[in-house]
Amino acid sequence: MNSKIFKKLKDKFFGKKILIAGLGIAGGGAGAVNFLHKLGAKITVTDLKARKALEDSLLKIPQNTKLILGKHRLEDFLNADYIIKNPAMPWSSFYLAEAKKKNIPILTDARIFFDFAPREKIIGITGSKGKTRTAYLIKHFLKGRYKVLLTGAPGTSVLSDLLKAGGYDWIIWELSSFDLENIKKSPRIAIITNIFQEHLNRYSSFADYKNTKKNIIKYQIKNDISILPDKSIFKKWAKEIDSKVFYFQEKNIHSLTSETSFFAAKKTAQVFKIPEKEILKKFKNSKALEHRLEIARKYKNIVFINDSASTNPDATIFAIGKISKFFKIPFFKIILICGGLDKKLDYKELSRRFPELKKVILLPGSASDKIKEETQNKNKNLIEINSLDKAVKESVFWAEKGDVILFSPGATSFNL
Repeated sequence: MNSKIFKKLKDKFFGKKILIAGLGIAGGGAGAVNFLHKLGAKITVTDLKARKALEDSLLKIPQNTKLILGKHRLEDFLNADYIIKNPAMPWSSFYLAEAKKKNIPILTDARIFFDFAPREKIIGITGSKGKTRTAYLIKHFLKGRYKVLLTGAPGTSVLSDLLKAGGYDWIIWELSSFDLENIKKSPRIAIITNIFQEHLNRYSSFADYKNTKKNIIKYQIKNDISILPDKSIFKKWAKEIDSKVFYFQEKNIHSLTSETSFFAAKKTAQVFKIPEKEILKKFKNSKALEHRLEIARKYKNIVFINDSASTNPDATIFAIGKISKFFKIPFFKIILICGGLDKKLDYKELSRRFPELKKVILLPGSASDKIKEETQNKNKNLIEINSLDKAVKESVFWAEKGDVILFSPGATSFNL
């Protein structure tokens, strides 16, 4: 534990009335509660979900935590000294708007981390796809030369790592668009993997989403470093910042790792003067990550791929192409399981790929309804199934030797 960081945090939060607005089910809210509990804060948790839906998260926090579940109460927002907003709670919330009128500070995990962690040690990664793999590879490449901390993985709170952040040479931080909302600082080294349509149920437009992502480089200063894709949009952004910019280009590699993740991580390692021979050796020994084009099982010469982290159509299109190249099979040897809840994304391009596949097993949800509209129910390859277990059984029924069964939802899949 870093005593200086702890003292500053305790001076700010000890004895303060803190409202955690959204405990959530992914684990981040529980991390925030436990962090503030260590600082001696007076914590209240409010969440629109009922107790049963939050059972797993409730088991991770102190039993004496004050809970307001199944609803929000305006009085809790107006009586707080600080509000810690869950990333999923929109800034347009009525309750947050009323709190702002009373000048009650509204913070996020990311804002607190930026305010108290040593900014000069932060390597931040964002993008629509490939953040987790890129962050892992950067850590893998730097390990052995530097003491590195990996933080910000989905379902965690960066606050869980804040008290030990000062003890590392570099902090590798995976930042979602939600994390980048309303921040006023950027990392010492900022990496953007890519940008395509995502979370349009949250943002007013694609432009709004892109501008939020741009925050990762927006507040950089002289001698900071940006590592960006070699594309026109990012070259335009580079003209607006004071940091030193490096670009990476993608080339084909024979791996289930995306080219974007590898070349972004490789360029980062090169900035640290790590020889290419060492980078390639470490990449060869890197491990696969769960839910990201993960080979889940091989059965009777049929390969099952878990790509459940692909929650937008562009990511699923990428997965189909990557599977075809890696296993050297035509598209008609791929059975796709997809569907889920819509985030106001465009499924036209993904739907155009369906006739080339052996079968498309469509799971329930609003995104699936949109896909059906795009295909106008004319795609003979498409089969509707009401659960993931049944979808797997259905795909096995159609699979033959040499086929690949790919679960890549292309949508939010919490409902599955």
